Amino acid sequence: MRPNDGPIAGSQSTSAQTLQAVRSDVVEQAAVLKAIDGRVERLAEIVGSLDTRNQAEIGAMQGALGDLQDSLGGLGERQGSEAASLALRLDALQDVLSRIAAFETLRAELDGAREEITALRTARKTDLIRIHSLAEDRDALESEIQANAARHRQELAQYRAPRPAPAMPPVASVEAAPRAAKATETTPAQAPADAQVVRRLTGKTPMPVLTRQGALDPAHAQALLDPAKAAMRARNWGAAAEAYATFLSYQSAKPGPWKQFGHAIKEMGDLGGAEHAYYRALALDASDVDTAIHLGHVLKNQDLRDQAAEVFAAALQMDPQSQAARDGLESMGCPLPDIQKMSRVKTPRIPFFKRYLFNKELAKAKRAARSRNWQAAADLYGKVLESTPANTRLLIQRGHSFKELGQLDRAEALYREALALEPLNSDAYLHVGHARKLQGDAEGARASYLRAVRYNPDNQDALDEL
Repeated sequence: MRPNDGPIAGSQSTSAQTLQAVRSDVVEQAAVLKAIDGRVERLAEIVGSLDTRNQAEIGAMQGALGDLQDSLGGLGERQGSEAASLALRLDALQDVLSRIAAFETLRAELDGAREEITALRTARKTDLIRIHSLAEDRDALESEIQANAARHRQELAQYRAPRPAPAMPPVASVEAAPRAAKATETTPAQAPADAQVVRRLTGKTPMPVLTRQGALDPAHAQALLDPAKAAMRARNWGAAAEAYATFLSYQSAKPGPWKQFGHAIKEMGDLGGAEHAYYRALALDASDVDTAIHLGHVLKNQDLRDQAAEVFAAALQMDPQSQAARDGLESMGCPLPDIQKMSRVKTPRIPFFKRYLFNKELAKAKRAARSRNWQAAADLYGKVLESTPANTRLLIQRGHSFKELGQLDRAEALYREALALEPLNSDAYLHVGHARKLQGDAEGARASYLRAVRYNPDNQDALDEL
């Protein structure tokens, strides 16, 4: 090597080294790139494999999605049907809820009604206590009244003329023409008939008199009635009469025992006493057709044919189907009335709730009468009579209201309407007499008072008026 070639040769050597290094780097980078390319190819293969698999899975998922959509469509249809069914059920439930609400309202009303019923029952108990107290006072005076009535009738009999009297006019004539009553109905010529009534009603058997004080409880009443019924079944008439007399000494305001007492003493041959007992029973219940028929037979057997015919006709008027009443009239040769024109008015049975309203209105009517509010009482009794048009007691009470208002014609019409239903109602005849008296018809009043005594010889008010 030449001396001046040293730096150049060094430079070339360095460049060659550098070049060699670069080449090595290039080779290494090429190897790296090749390795990368290999990895890229493997990744591409993996990606391709994954893509193929994903495509298959996507297809499967799309198929499943289609199946799911079909299932959802069917489910939607079922849900629509179920929704419609549910809507119907909701409507039914709303209807039930509305009915429950209405039921709750009705229950609240019923609760209020129960409270009113409880209050009415309490008031009724109080009234019953008062009634029992008044009944005891009334019954305590009964013996004295009976004695005074008998003495009064005996005194009347002493002052009346002894000549025979014509028969009393039939019930219809007194009802139809009270103003045209004949003079023979109110003259002393009537005295022998009245005297005969007093004599006949004395009888052999004394009438039971209320002498026991205090209320008769149901158990004690049954204990008194059982031996009486047993004696009647055994036809032991004396024991039966005594047992019924004992009961009536405790409780004289029931018609049944009076009728049975009359049966017993009739079988013992005391027709006058039986007649008196039957009159007592009719005074308490003038609508009892059976009692009227027994009374008619007792009168007929005493040869009181006119009065017996009246009683049989009255029984037939109350019950046009009564064969016993027809037989009684035919047995005396009396003509039968026109039964075709008769029709017994029956009081319809009142349902429970209406009966509650009926009792409520009746209580109002009684309160109005007690407070002397006669117009309100007349209106309320009229409203109550719409449910029971054949109730004679309510007819008479409404008549009292009109009488107190001075409407005597309307009062008398109601009293006579009661007589059309119960022709033997002594109390109704008494009030017809009062109405006639207030209208200045003394003869008509006397005829009605005589009728009241004729069908209840113990009607002290009628006796006082005579």
